[in-house]
Amino acid sequence: MSSAQAPTTKKARICGGFHPLMEGMNIFVFELAAVVEREKVMLDQCEAMLASTATIQVRKKRLTFFRMREIINQ
Repeated sequence: MSSAQAPTTKKARICGGFHPLMEGMNIFVFELAAVVEREKVMLDQCEAMLASTATIQVRKKRLTFFRMREIINQ
């Protein structure tokens, strides 16, 4: 084997050794992206539920206040 072929063979062996690792990394990245997307959807849902909960709490406080005022004024 000539010295010109040795580095090429070594590079091919190294690249071939990393190729399955890179495939695994690609799969991992795609799975991670899917998880991130699901989490974003859940966070958006939580934000909407929290906003509606806050609205309900404000309405409840107002009703309580008006009821207490009616009781006091009677």
